[in-house]
Amino acid sequence: MTEHLETPGVYVILARDEAGGIGRGGNLPWQGQFPEDLHFFRRRTMQTTRPRSKNVLVMGHRTISTLPPPMHRCPKRCVVAMDRDGTFQVPPGVDVETIFLCGGAASLRAYMSRCERGEAPWPDGLILTTIPGVWDCDVHVSDEMLGVGTQYVETDSSQKNGIVVRHYTFKSLF
Repeated sequence: MTEHLETPGVYVILARDEAGGIGRGGNLPWQGQFPEDLHFFRRRTMQTTRPRSKNVLVMGHRTISTLPPPMHRCPKRCVVAMDRDGTFQVPPGVDVETIFLCGGAASLRAYMSRCERGEAPWPDGLILTTIPGVWDCDVHVSDEMLGVGTQYVETDSSQKNGIVVRHYTFKSLF
């Protein structure tokens, strides 16, 4: 039997191209080109170990506005908006298993700034998918912004059909 966690795990999960691009005009430039990326995202964010628990997808208001309606009705996920200051509220009564910070870039930047100031906990890990090539993006997320190499170290990676998924875990400073 899995024990209920008092503090759910927090992870950044996102896909970006080889130049750190994550979107253009509120959309994924590679949308429909790499279905395995979407399948990975769905599988990872819907996977729970407790029967009634949910994973929480936290994203900015602009990112939420681009989601198809089925994303809002998934029984294993709860979608929550992050405010511009990097704060968010999980609805009362939700048995949270994992919190996934999904973007966009402004929301991630605000949250990571709160971490640097000691106002929010650093995410337990990063799950970064690298889409092959450099796409026409107007929004980018850099390794430096996410703390890769300073706060996080790579612990695992896999590759399938040219898509690379890297897992990073928080590097304790103590």
